Amino acid sequence: MKIGHILSLLILVTPTTAFAETLRFDLSEKILSQGDVLIIRRVDKSTDSFRVLFSSRQYESFIFGKKQTVFLGMHYQIRPGTYSVLTEYSVTDSTASSRFVIKIRELYPKLKYAPPKRTEADQKKINEQQEHKVDTISKMALLVSSRTYFSQPVTPIKVNASFGEKRCRDKYLWKKFNCRYHLGTDYRAAFDENHSRPVAVHSINSGVVAMTASNEIDGNVIVVDHGNGLSSEYLHLSKIMVKIGDSISRGQKIGIAGKTGSTDAIHLHLTIKMDYGKTLIDPQKFLNKVIP
Repeated sequence: MKIGHILSLLILVTPTTAFAETLRFDLSEKILSQGDVLIIRRVDKSTDSFRVLFSSRQYESFIFGKKQTVFLGMHYQIRPGTYSVLTEYSVTDSTASSRFVIKIRELYPKLKYAPPKRTEADQKKINEQQEHKVDTISKMALLVSSRTYFSQPVTPIKVNASFGEKRCRDKYLWKKFNCRYHLGTDYRAAFDENHSRPVAVHSINSGVVAMTASNEIDGNVIVVDHGNGLSSEYLHLSKIMVKIGDSISRGQKIGIAGKTGSTDAIHLHLTIKMDYGKTLIDPQKFLNKVIP
């Protein structure tokens, strides 16, 4: 676990009481980039939970690494700037609160992108498949009060394409046009001499299988609900080894990598979302913070 600065906060209890309590938190950092994740943890090992209010959303803490923790995701298109984060903590019959400030830097300016031309029937099918995935993630129901550490989805780790890489369809001389961002991490998933033998894909943490499907773009895909709005998606699989509703453990084999869907090479595309699909983050940055 990579935790940076320690921020000391004076929590003044309201309504007025005869005491004040000082709570201290570990922050992974105070300056972040779009697509990053802020990890907030209590310094002490109290099992008392706290909550964080950020961008009109409320986050309840859970035990992670023996400490009460909140994962705060920064959507890759969140507006850059300075943000206020409110931390609340219940003390007897009152609520203590404090604010601190974080800064978000721009990594992914908005791009103008038009999808490739398809037949009306093909585009309708793709839209319906993507809408089904969005709807499924928005309705995930698993709630957790504690989490284990995370793990990698394949081994060994070889990243073929990072989150946020620009992919452009049109080019004129040295200029590229009609670009979009790669919204996941691609891992090499075949390590024989000809890169033709796919390896097993493992769940990055425990959870419940929310969706399995065979889609035009994603290929064979698995979506895992890790609780409290956090999900992982495993795309382009050649084989799915779980079914909807299965409870799975961290590191469990859930499929075999492949090249189904919109791709021509064996690899695993991993997507991680928070806030029930509303916040899309960089899988590499997240896993680097939550794998010991």
